[in-house]
Amino acid sequence: MKLPLENQDLQFAFHIERKPEGGFVIHSSDPNAEPIEVLTHNDMESRFAEKIIGFVKTLNARVRAGVGRAGQLGGH
Repeated sequence: MKLPLENQDLQFAFHIERKPEGGFVIHSSDPNAEPIEVLTHNDMESRFAEKIIGFVKTLNARVRAGVGRAGQLGGH
């Protein structure tokens, strides 16, 4: 079985900057993503958890779609 993800490069890259007035800004490697501003480490952890959960859900949906297509086509 050959999954569609084998030919795709999935990335989850970011960097964090400390703001001089306090808080942090999270910048994604995705040029279309808006920076995320947070005030505390707890806020940052919550936002990361949201993003990671969304990423995993998307990845899971892609894998399931690939497995379903391979099964319909009789692929191994």
